[in-house]
Amino acid sequence: MIRRLMSLAMLVILSLAVIRGGSWAQVGAQEATPEPVPPVFTGDIFFRESADFGILDADTLPAAPASLTLFRVEFAPGAGVTVFPGDPGPEAHLIESGTLTLRHFTDDILVTRAVSQATPDAVTPEVLPAGAETQLGPGDGFLLISAVGGEFRNDGTEPLVMAIAGIYPQGALSPDGAGAATPMP
Repeated sequence: MIRRLMSLAMLVILSLAVIRGGSWAQVGAQEATPEPVPPVFTGDIFFRESADFGILDADTLPAAPASLTLFRVEFAPGAGVTVFPGDPGPEAHLIESGTLTLRHFTDDILVTRAVSQATPDAVTPEVLPAGAETQLGPGDGFLLISAVGGEFRNDGTEPLVMAIAGIYPQGALSPDGAGAATPMP
């Protein structure tokens, strides 16, 4: 009888262990941070454009929680945007087609050129001085941080298409994506 009770008790304990097995906390030494492993590309993949603006520091990024938003926008000829210091940001812009004019920025901004991105030893981004003007074409890009105001517009005769990746404070943009900048008249 005792032998049966012992067997039954062991069976109950083992059954409970199996049922609860996944919920018991496991204690062990923390593993070291794994070494980064580069991705493996297969097939024909072509990097059409890229813009490397370097590393952003904590002063440039909004406080958490923040949202990462990617836009693809088209500007009709004559369309533009004026941004003011304090606008949500930062935003990285990459021109897909057309010509974009940058002007009247209140501080220096970083600009990348497509020709420098095509070489493995690409130069660092160039600096567009405050108040200066330049034009960007396909493959060119610029970085806009929230402390800087200025204007960018399509002064060309063809539509301008660009991608914008922005990191914004939670709730800074409306659901339609508006609110990151003020449209021009």
